[in-house]
Amino acid sequence: AARKVWHELQPEPPHIESRWAYLHEAKLIESCMIGYAHRNRQKKIGNVEVVSSEQVFDILMKDGKTRSGGLMDQVNRINGQPWPRDFKTTGKTDEYWQRFCSPSDQPTRYIHGLTKLTGEKVPGLVLEVLRNKKPTKKDSDPKPEIIEFLATRTPSQLDRWEDEQIFLEGELDRCRDQDMWPQADDMTMCQWCDKRMLCTQSSELSIMAKLDKYYTHKIWDFKSLHQEDAKNEKAAEQESTKSPTPENEHPKS
Repeated sequence: AARKVWHELQPEPPHIESRWAYLHEAKLIESCMIGYAHRNRQKKIGNVEVVSSEQVFDILMKDGKTRSGGLMDQVNRINGQPWPRDFKTTGKTDEYWQRFCSPSDQPTRYIHGLTKLTGEKVPGLVLEVLRNKKPTKKDSDPKPEIIEFLATRTPSQLDRWEDEQIFLEGELDRCRDQDMWPQADDMTMCQWCDKRMLCTQSSELSIMAKLDKYYTHKIWDFKSLHQEDAKNEKAAEQESTKSPTPENEHPKS
């Protein structure tokens, strides 16, 4: 199955001079086998129960107005306790992922969400990273590896985070009501922002013109993402089964 998807998404192997040249088909299969062995070890130990995959949550916060939601990769019970699990594929270092665990919105949001869904204490989030390192002179063919990191939050941290979300939503409401969107004081990240062109415009009319021309206006609905994926897969399958039009024939207009 993995090989089939690989060929659909990437019919040609990465160019030999590409920075991703080491991520070839054989590395994909090797990574899948590493993941399969890792899951079998967990099943043998028997302390991890998979409760659900792609778990949607949409909860109401304490102010009765602000909502928080998302799509967890997986919900587990580990030694009887509920834990969200998030999967990442990467070449980044341990230090990067340790910093990702805290402070970071995603683990906090998932822990908070699962706490509300289950009504139980959620100790933290399991971050499962499948890493493929780039070859070096010392190691010309590094093997894929799976590393797990834990992101934990105390009840007081979760309570503080919820207060901050309510506050930020209030700030956004003010911006919407007054149609006022102040630029950030710290502009170190502006060079990476995909909306940078809007801040460089000289008038609101030119901003609106750029929005209409270059951006798609669509509400991000995490609750229907898996439904959209299934719909797209079905459409692609139907398209692939259509009889091709002969070269000497043209469809009627």
